Amino acid sequence: MSIASINIQTAKSTSKAHMSRDKNHKITYLLDPDSQGNEYKTFLDSEKYLADAQVAAKKLTGRKMQQKAIDHFVQEAVLNLEDFHTVDDVEKVFIEFKKEFGGFEIFQIAVHRDEDLEYRPNRDIFF
Repeated sequence: MSIASINIQTAKSTSKAHMSRDKNHKITYLLDPDSQGNEYKTFLDSEKYLADAQVAAKKLTGRKMQQKAIDHFVQEAVLNLEDFHTVDDVEKVFIEFKKEFGGFEIFQIAVHRDEDLEYRPNRDIFF
């Protein structure tokens, strides 16, 4: 029996580099730094989408989008997956989310098979 979960939070400035495994973005917990098992799929350009949303908001309301809305516009979600799951499986999950809840657009999906799942840098930190 596997446990399913999703964690959604505001995307960080380093999120794109992390997802694409940009060589200039150092990740210290990779099992294999040159993993060929990762999968990627891009749908929309998040910067262009945000710019278009700002234009649409101004046109609709007559006001600029609030900075807080801009800062939290792009969210990232982390799903736990079994080894056999693919990018297409993740896409299906988000299509169902969009049907159920609306308001979701997928910019990019990355399935990382090269991360050490036991690495949790904050596991012993209590707030």
